[in-house]
Amino acid sequence: MLKSLIPLALLPLLASPAFAQEAVPNIHIRVADLDLRQHADVAKLDRRIDSAAEKLCSTAPLTTASKITALRCRTAVRDSAKPQRDQLVAVANGNMLASARPN
Repeated sequence: MLKSLIPLALLPLLASPAFAQEAVPNIHIRVADLDLRQHADVAKLDRRIDSAAEKLCSTAPLTTASKITALRCRTAVRDSAKPQRDQLVAVANGNMLASARPN
């Protein structure tokens, strides 16, 4: 079982200039308790990524502009996590060389 975390960096794809001026946040998602050879656990990881994106990208008040910004933010977070997620799943399934495995 892999004992790793997926750090998610918010990509600078956000429309809000105020948001772009802030430091780029990171969120670490725990995966040590998941067996990524199992489809159910991969689905749990995907839900954790979605939950992290929701927390990172929540906005208030809910205006049309803030909803669009939040949607773009969630998409950017998911896109930034995808290569790490795919790599962890590949390693768990033995589809990657040891030298390319995440730390």
